[in-house]
Amino acid sequence: MNSFIGISIITLWVGACAHATGHNESGRARMPADTLVRIFHSAFEGPPEAVRQVVRDTVEWRRAWSETRRAATDSAPPPVDFSKHMVVIAGMGVVPATGYELFVDSVTSLEWGTLIFVRSTSTTGCSEGAMTAEPVDIVRVPKTTLPVQFVESTEVHRCPE
Repeated sequence: MNSFIGISIITLWVGACAHATGHNESGRARMPADTLVRIFHSAFEGPPEAVRQVVRDTVEWRRAWSETRRAATDSAPPPVDFSKHMVVIAGMGVVPATGYELFVDSVTSLEWGTLIFVRSTSTTGCSEGAMTAEPVDIVRVPKTTLPVQFVESTEVHRCPE
C-alpha cells in the first residue's frame, strides 16, 4: 500500500508542476470509459505490488501480462495491434479483500501528452476477514508517443450498518 500512496503523491506533484509551467489544458479531448477497451479487470487477480504501466510493444506486453496475471501464467496475452494501440495497466497491490476496486476511467489527450485517469475505491467501517485482494484494470487505448501521466482519484464508501 505504501507504493500506491507514493505513486499517488508523485502523480499529484507532477500534475501540479504541469499546471505551474503553464501547460494549456483547454481543448483537451477526453475519451470516455465506454470507448476504452477493457482487456482484463479483477478485484482479486492482479499483481502483488501497486503498478501504473503503459505497454507499447508485443515483447513488453507478453512480460507484463505474465507478471500481472500471476494466477494464469500459462495463458497467452490477448492480441493487441501496437501500431494503433497501447495497453494501460493499473494495479492496486495487495489490500484487505473487503471493498477495494480499481478502474481506468478515461484518457485525455493534450498538446504535451496524455492523462490517464485512474479511480480507486475502498470501504471503511467494514469487518475485514483474513483474505486479501489484488485489484487490477487493464485497458487498450489509442497509441501515443507523447508522455503519459496518471491522474489518481480515490473514493471511500462507508459500509452499511
